[in-house]
Amino acid sequence: MEGKDIINAAASNTTNKELAFAAAFIQRQTLHSPKGKPNKQINNLTMKKKVGQVTPEEKNEIQQLFERRNGLNELAKILNADNTELYEKLVKDMGETGTKFQGWWDRMSQKYQWESAQNGNWEINFETNEIYLVS
Repeated sequence: MEGKDIINAAASNTTNKELAFAAAFIQRQTLHSPKGKPNKQINNLTMKKKVGQVTPEEKNEIQQLFERRNGLNELAKILNADNTELYEKLVKDMGETGTKFQGWWDRMSQKYQWESAQNGNWEINFETNEIYLVS
């Protein structure tokens, strides 16, 4: 990720607590849980079932968001909050990226009507564009 991506984000008033919350939120989104519910493994048993596939364009969209989110998380680990302007832009960018990431899963699940499960989540295989339900 380039620094200009963060610089282009508008500044907002934030605190260390808000940055920590944003980073934790984004990290929890590695696997998408239907309706934003957290993923919980029961008895450490997981089942993985193919429930769909997306187009290469749709896969590219979520892959870019995934990589951006990971880059922002890494930047958050090294950014000093003393640089208030950059810090505020990072928090804003993390929130926007997390919202877009969640929005992609919501749109695709509605479009393709993927099967879901209580305490389950979806994941994508970036090589095959396949979507799996993990429960």
